[in-house]
Amino acid sequence: MLLLSTAKITVRGKGEVRVEGRWATHRIRIARFLDDLGLERVAIRLRFGRIVFSGDLDAGTQQRLRNFLVNECPVKRG
Repeated sequence: MLLLSTAKITVRGKGEVRVEGRWATHRIRIARFLDDLGLERVAIRLRFGRIVFSGDLDAGTQQRLRNFLVNECPVKRG
């Protein structure tokens, strides 16, 4: 469920990716990218135009995800 967020990605385990909200149109691309990174137990939200991470991610991985989401999975404002 989306509260205060316009989009959310949840990774529970290897290959278990759930995409909601405005990123839903990019579901397959996002799932493949996250699977290639091997991430588990991570949530990524789009809140008030900012990408927010929860889980144990280093700064480099966060930047890589941010770049991917902004460049490959753009969200239209509206």
